Amino acid sequence: MRRRRLLSLMLGWVLGASGCSSAVTMTPVDAGLVPLDNTGDGGTLWLYGDLSRDAFRVDSMRAVPTRLASRSPDPDEFRVMLVDAQGEPRQTVRFWSPLGAHVWDSAGTREQYRTRGSSKVAIPVPVRPWLARVRLLWPPGQSVGEVDVTSEVKRFCGERPQNPGCRQ
Repeated sequence: MRRRRLLSLMLGWVLGASGCSSAVTMTPVDAGLVPLDNTGDGGTLWLYGDLSRDAFRVDSMRAVPTRLASRSPDPDEFRVMLVDAQGEPRQTVRFWSPLGAHVWDSAGTREQYRTRGSSKVAIPVPVRPWLARVRLLWPPGQSVGEVDVTSEVKRFCGERPQNPGCRQ
């Protein structure tokens, strides 16, 4: 609050000193920003739910027309296996643990990595035209749940048949 007041006073002084007596109209600049729902470069299915070391309970899911940002570090703390309609695993994506969190000590001087026992999570899954089920696993293969995603993938690809995530 104090900082905002100081900035307002400084802006008023600068405008007053420059001889400008009319009000300044601020125009938001959004050049280069792309809304998440409109990128159209692939698809990501977001699974929202409760995750623990033993189980995953899905609350909802939503496919959006944007691809996953990157898999560059390719960690192996949590796995998402993509399964086709015949029950065959077709792809495995590795992630950092959704239960992990970096926490600062009370003095704010030291950071520690802690694992929560359970948490509400959002798990990103790449959309594929053959995707029917998603199997969630802890390494080395402990399954915590399987989610049928057929209807959401069909809905998404039906609305966006030209999306790269929906093409064979």
